[in-house]
Parts: sequence; C-alpha cells; structure tokens
Amino acid sequence: MIIVESPPIPTAPWTPRVTTALAVLAAAAFVYVTAEIMPVGALPAIAADLHVSEGTVGTLLASYALVAAVATVPLVRWTAAWPRRRALLFTLLSLTVSQLISALAPTFAVLALGRVLCSLTHGLMWSVIAPIAVRLVPPSHAARATAAVYVGTGLALVVGNPLTAAMSEVWGWRLAVGAITVAALAVTVAARFTLPAMPLTQSPVATR
Repeated sequence: MIIVESPPIPTAPWTPRVTTALAVLAAAAFVYVTAEIMPVGALPAIAADLHVSEGTVGTLLASYALVAAVATVPLVRWTAAWPRRRALLFTLLSLTVSQLISALAPTFAVLALGRVLCSLTHGLMWSVIAPIAVRLVPPSHAARATAAVYVGTGLALVVGNPLTAAMSEVWGWRLAVGAITVAALAVTVAARFTLPAMPLTQSPVATR
C-alpha cells in the first residue's frame, strides 16, 4: 500500500473562499520566514539583554538551518499519511509555541531551545503549503496559486524583517517576538477554519 493524495477539491478559481485560503497560506509563509530571520535585525538587542556576544546570537541562524535540514525528511515521512491541513496546523502550532518560549526566554539557552522547536517543523511547512494551494484550485491555476502563496515569503524579507528590527530597536526584541507569536496564533486559527481537511487516500500497488 502507498499513500497518495486525493484529487484537487473541485472549485472555481479565485472564489472568495479560495482567495481567503490562499491569503492565509501566504500569511503562514510570511510569519514563518519572519520568525526565521528575526534575529538578524535584533542581534544587538538580544545580545545586550541576554548578556552574550552578538556572534553567539548569530549562531541562532546557523543552528536553525542545520536543525531544519536534519529534521525535514524524517518529519515529512512521519506525517506522510496525515491530512494536509493537520500537517500545516502542526507546524503553525510549533511556530506559535516556539515564539512564546523565545519571547519569555530568561537565558540564551532557552531562546535557542525555542528556535530549535521552530526549525524542527520548518521543512515540513514548506513541504505542505504549496501542495495545499495547488489543491484549492483547478490544475490550470496551480502555478498562480503557488505564486500567490510565495508572495508571503517576499513580504517577509522586505516588510517583516525590517519591521521586527525596528520594533526591537524601539520597544525591545521581546515585544517583536511577542508580535510574531500573536500573528502565528492568528494564522493558525485562520488556517483551521478556512482550509479544508484534505485527507489522503490509500491506493493498493501490486508487489512482486
């Protein structure tokens, strides 16, 4: 037996419901990427608050990438039979909890732990978000749906990162991470109520 995805959900392209769902997916990408690169604009603030060097804070980015690279394949395999919405919600819940831990972190070690939790599900999020978008629309609109979702990534780089950097400088890095936490929670709730479950189906395959 192998697991295959069920056919795309029949729907007309760009109905209000589909547009809302794609906007939620784009928001998920935006929040996740913003959380990933947040330390870049807040290095001095984090270092001063937690009494570590800026170089030490910089390791948060390298460790994030390393953990994501190692964890992605096992996690994708573990969740392969899950409905796609459940897999996405799992990543968004992990993101929300990780940001809450980070915002309240009393030490650099706790902050690093929060970042690890976020990075664990990073690859899983990217493995499901585009397929979900594609299944929301007819095949002829798959490329447009995917592009709409990835708008969130671009906005994170040109809006999310500068915004959190400015917040960190004016109000402190914890408030910036707290804002990401609230945004992640809001996107999680929105995804739960705007996205269909998208279950997988089982298909028998002849074996030798």
